[in-house]
Amino acid sequence: MIPGTDLLEALPVAVYTTDAEGRITFYNRAAAEMWGHNPELGTSQWCGSWRLYWPDGRPLPHDQCPMAIALKEGREVRGVEAIAERPDGTRGSCPVRRRCATPPGGSSGPSTS
Repeated sequence: MIPGTDLLEALPVAVYTTDAEGRITFYNRAAAEMWGHNPELGTSQWCGSWRLYWPDGRPLPHDQCPMAIALKEGREVRGVEAIAERPDGTRGSCPVRRRCATPPGGSSGPSTS
């Protein structure tokens, strides 16, 4: 059995978690590769993408990204597509599925992608 975050690290898909305020608390290598950099844990907020855009090219502010919406509204966000720009200027499409997980006790908890 793979302990702790080792399982998440082994996944070939981007996975990251945030606290209730949207600060990134964990991300795996696939997420860092998708973002093109390693965001600072506990400081970077909502997602690790350098910049975000809607599929039509309009800027997508980080505080309006699917992770922010999932946390602010406490609901799963599916079927949304965003374009992530890396620090080197390359862009890639990212289908989105953001889910808020509430820990036992019912308080607002981390969110995972």
